[in-house]
Amino acid sequence: MSLLKKFGKPQPMDDQETIDYGSDELPALNDPDDVPASQPTVYPTYSTGKGSSVNLKLFSPKSHKEAIDIADEVMKKCIVVLDISELPSDSSMRLIDFLAGVVHVLGGKLERMNNGTFIVAPNGVDIGELMAGDKQKN
Repeated sequence: MSLLKKFGKPQPMDDQETIDYGSDELPALNDPDDVPASQPTVYPTYSTGKGSSVNLKLFSPKSHKEAIDIADEVMKKCIVVLDISELPSDSSMRLIDFLAGVVHVLGGKLERMNNGTFIVAPNGVDIGELMAGDKQKN
């Protein structure tokens, strides 16, 4: 049975008839626009175990809007340690979702160290020692 036979022919809408599909706006996040961006803590180098070293930066973002800055550092081949414990849950989910897409495209890794701390690593950087050190502490 075709859809047209099942439901009948579409009827034209009257000009006065309106359908409310809800709001077109996304819900507001608990994230004011005037929050200044945090500055990362920069650690000089981290040995990758393959004879090379990369920069290690610690970010404690105050907003999901800092995701682009964090992604830029990963694109520069920096390891980013991300502390999202101070972010509201909706902002932290947006930030992690965005960074998961970034690392997927770059071929890197996004690993959870504990509740609120993540390591974001670019492609070709082994973070096994960092993760092993964290698991030994827990």
